[in-house]
Amino acid sequence: MPRHNILIIANRRSGTGSAADLETLATRVLRDADVTFTFTYTRAPGHATELARDGIRDGFTAVVAAGGDGTINEVARAVVGSSTPLGIIPRGSGNGLARHLGIPLDPEKALACVVEATPTPIDTFTLNERLSLNVSGIGFDAHVADVFNQSKRRGLMNYVRIATQEYRRFVPFNVQIDGTSTQAKLHRVFFIAIANSSQYGNNARIAPAASVRDGKLNINAVKRIPLYRLDTVWSLFRGDVTKKSWCTTFETRDATFRTDRKVAYHVDGEPCGTDDTFVVRVRAKSLRVIVPKGAV
Repeated sequence: MPRHNILIIANRRSGTGSAADLETLATRVLRDADVTFTFTYTRAPGHATELARDGIRDGFTAVVAAGGDGTINEVARAVVGSSTPLGIIPRGSGNGLARHLGIPLDPEKALACVVEATPTPIDTFTLNERLSLNVSGIGFDAHVADVFNQSKRRGLMNYVRIATQEYRRFVPFNVQIDGTSTQAKLHRVFFIAIANSSQYGNNARIAPAASVRDGKLNINAVKRIPLYRLDTVWSLFRGDVTKKSWCTTFETRDATFRTDRKVAYHVDGEPCGTDDTFVVRVRAKSLRVIVPKGAV
């Protein structure tokens, strides 16, 4: 019998590469590795969750998400809490979770990782009962995610263009935070990043010290900085954002955020509308993910 019987769920709309080319590559890489696989495509938002749920029922030894953080999140909704491991082939614009976990961005190496590496349990969390694996947020970054999601253009440069365009339009908000380690009222907040892993994607590290295996979240509440202050952006790539005076940071297992008006929020980069109450809960080591040895 084959060592593995893998289900690969691919998003045709992911930011990079062709899903058809990936299927051809999978056939070449896996055929000599004593591995059988089924390759399937998503057809609409939420379809990846249905496909993954069916894959678990049908006894696949691993379910693999080929796409960006949104596709990975959809597949994880079915896999979380089960014994079936999640594999990742990064195909998105930013690939934040894959970068944090040390999963190769090269699809051939990522496929080899799925076959050769050992599943490792990682934390997940929920934001208003929506599953999150990577970084979710309240405020400006969620507003930008919504605008970016409606754009036909993908990639980092388009994201930067939209963020710059929306920077002056977004109105800061006040928030009351009640967490397991912190109670605070913050004024004129621009956005709040709720981080399980370290980065949004493209090595923009909003929470450099975050770990997916410590049972805690890193919370960063950021105030608006004048747009000419380029160090605001560069601090993400330098990894020193939490040292800045305009960033309030703390760790927590659970927290409730109450804002003084309804503001946008996102889960792993996917916009979720607006609300004025946000409940966050950690689910420690609830998801088994296939990662390179020693990566997390």
